[in-house]
Amino acid sequence: MTIDPITQSDIHLARIDRFLAQTEAIMKAFDHDPAQQQDDDGWPTDGEAYSWAAHRRDRSMWEAFRPVEECLDSVLATANAQLDRLPTAVRGEWQSRIDALARAAGTLVAEHDQAIARLRDHLVLDTSNIATVDYILTEFCDEAWPALDTLAGSARSVIELDVAVNPPSAANRQRGTTRSADRRSSGSAIPTAPVPGQGPARRGGHR
Repeated sequence: MTIDPITQSDIHLARIDRFLAQTEAIMKAFDHDPAQQQDDDGWPTDGEAYSWAAHRRDRSMWEAFRPVEECLDSVLATANAQLDRLPTAVRGEWQSRIDALARAAGTLVAEHDQAIARLRDHLVLDTSNIATVDYILTEFCDEAWPALDTLAGSARSVIELDVAVNPPSAANRQRGTTRSADRRSSGSAIPTAPVPGQGPARRGGHR
């Protein structure tokens, strides 16, 4: 009996590819920001400059993630269906990766909903204080950083899982030009795929 492959949408995978590329560029810019200069104890020499640099990173990460957020429910549903196709010996490892992604996404959605509720309350009060609106958005982006950091480290697991659970004929089918070659070749290394959370690390114990 032939089992039909369960595959992620190429459009969704292209969004994840783009998110990963953007987060890599964002973190590289953050790591080379002059505000990263630290004293002998590992603390930023200019705390205010560091805070602004971290905020720029957080807001850029959120903007990069938004296209993925729009399709994340579908992506996670497909990933969970794919988990049932894996051998028992390796399923637990993949399950933990997808679960980490789902938890981070859930946290981010909850924080976003809270920020939207605060903005609505602010508008209901009929105030035009732009500073308050900016503060709410800034606070959301700052609080979203841990979840965004996890998502940046975990999202590639979706791509790798999509390849791992499908036969070569499915994994090598014609993809959109945005599908990278390394994704198509990674399906043979299920036990050694990167673990979620191994994205760019935060420095010196600071966000």
